[in-house]
Amino acid sequence: MVRLRKASIADADLLSYWDTKTHVLESDPDDEWHWKEELPKEVPWRQQLMAELNGRPIGFVQIIDPLEEESHYWGDVSAHKRAIDIWIGEESDLGKGYGTIMMQLAIDHCFSDDQVTGILIDPLKSNTKAHRFYKRMGFEVVEEREFNGLPCLVMELKRPTSKIFVLDGAQFNDIEGFYELAYATLTKDLDWSPAHNLDAFNDILYGGFGAFEPKEQIIIRWINFEKSALDLGLQPSIKYYLQRAENLTGQRAAYFRQKAEDLQSEKGETLLTSIFQIIEEKEWIQLVKIN
Repeated sequence: MVRLRKASIADADLLSYWDTKTHVLESDPDDEWHWKEELPKEVPWRQQLMAELNGRPIGFVQIIDPLEEESHYWGDVSAHKRAIDIWIGEESDLGKGYGTIMMQLAIDHCFSDDQVTGILIDPLKSNTKAHRFYKRMGFEVVEEREFNGLPCLVMELKRPTSKIFVLDGAQFNDIEGFYELAYATLTKDLDWSPAHNLDAFNDILYGGFGAFEPKEQIIIRWINFEKSALDLGLQPSIKYYLQRAENLTGQRAAYFRQKAEDLQSEKGETLLTSIFQIIEEKEWIQLVKIN
């Protein structure tokens, strides 16, 4: 599970070591961070965060208010914006989707403030890989600008007009846990509990259960998706259907046994596939999968 926590002086040596890495220098070639001086400082316009994977530090995120930032690096910028710096520390952690999760967590953190209207980033103009990454996250190019003599792109992610609901695969390990999280996320103040089956999940997606209006345009961001692909994949699905069959009789038991047999012969649908089909047939829902 990837999470963000407040950076502290205890992280200074590791951050200084990461500063020597080529890929870190390429993403941020012009800044001297002075970690041992800056980390203890408490300033209202900045948050410095460490990203951890199951307790192991893997990256760094800084979020600032560019209007209030004391060096005025961003120049003339409107109120209610945030700017993000982000990087992965070790080469061995690159290309595994951790950066995407870190960025999504940072985005969610920024937009948890209802006044924030947009998020800015400034990748080097030459860093086309970063451009593709940020565009995939929804950022758009605003302009080209030089920062400290280096040509960069200013990119912005505007606050989505649709409500966003986050399903975190790190918060459940099986289909029962998925239902618990999905209903806690997609409903509000119900005095009854939806059934733990796909029909009930399908009904909840139509809205009108406290969290969003019927057929209101919404975005579902499924983070730590790679873990969910395992938890709701082939073998867990077979096991689930066989367990259901054991607890039932007659045609219902036969129905679930058949679903398990279909999966064993590579003809059926996993739980994850069924969930996706239910979501994707709803034209008012945008599903974003983030590893």
